[in-house]
Amino acid sequence: MNSENRNTRNTRNSRNTQNTQNGQHSQHSQSTRSLQAGLPDAAALRATLAQRQTALEAQINRKRAEVRRDRIGFDSSTSTDGGDGAQLDAIGSVHHAEIERDMAELRDISAALARVETGAYGICADCGEQIVAARLAIWPTAKRCTPCQRQLERGRSSTSSI
Repeated sequence: MNSENRNTRNTRNSRNTQNTQNGQHSQHSQSTRSLQAGLPDAAALRATLAQRQTALEAQINRKRAEVRRDRIGFDSSTSTDGGDGAQLDAIGSVHHAEIERDMAELRDISAALARVETGAYGICADCGEQIVAARLAIWPTAKRCTPCQRQLERGRSSTSSI
């Protein structure tokens, strides 16, 4: 490292120390308080997850209302086609599966919010290593790093084929 770069770095570190000692937080100290490098700050993450949570809750309520409306609107005593009830059951099963999927995502969001609060967000639940920021950007509720998730999925596929 040349002396010019070293002097610039020393000056910057000195300023950061002085700002922190004076009760001021520099850009550097603010970034160290974020969840981890490359991740959004906790407030932005909470807002994103809360927005998704609200959308899921509305979607679940719509699906439940749709299932109720279909059930109420169908009168098996006046139906001339026995297949109508079977079709309605099949559609109801699909709606229930969608609701279950959305409920599971809501549980994942709640768990991710809890990890944000405890400082464990972005840390793999299995190996304790940091989860890559790109993975969390795509899947904000991820609780495992990619290698651990792959291992889990391989384990599931090998036990389901037995």
